[in-house]
Amino acid sequence: MGMFGLLGGCSVCRYDGKSIIRHALGEKDYYSCNAILEDKQRNLWFGGCGITRYDGNTYAHYPLTDSGCCAVNCMLQDSTGDIWVGTHKGLYKYNGSKYITYSAPDELDDNNVNYILKDNKGNIWFADEKGVSCYNGSSFKKYTFTYPQQ
Repeated sequence: MGMFGLLGGCSVCRYDGKSIIRHALGEKDYYSCNAILEDKQRNLWFGGCGITRYDGNTYAHYPLTDSGCCAVNCMLQDSTGDIWVGTHKGLYKYNGSKYITYSAPDELDDNNVNYILKDNKGNIWFADEKGVSCYNGSSFKKYTFTYPQQ
């Protein structure tokens, strides 16, 4: 496939060893890209206005919502193959056919999910604007930031 990268967050580019090629992420303007993930099957996922999968030949776009753009901040594939997507409107888990949505105040402290990390025990951590949440495979636990009084 070559090497992929982001160009200023507005383009997905591939370096083929000789030149840099700009790629359109589908029929519509999905050029905005903030995150790249390579899954276990070696497909590339691009997070921009929804997520787009590239299998080496074709692109398939999977919108997160039916109501406009939902900007992707980060992505992670878990041990079961599900893709976790952190956005400015909450957290989404894509199982290959549908999304499950997680949001504040239930699973998160804030809906702007900026980072996702899997620890060595298999827990998945989500950082938002007000704290972190940990998913242990069955439930979430929130850790809200506290700031000293001034």
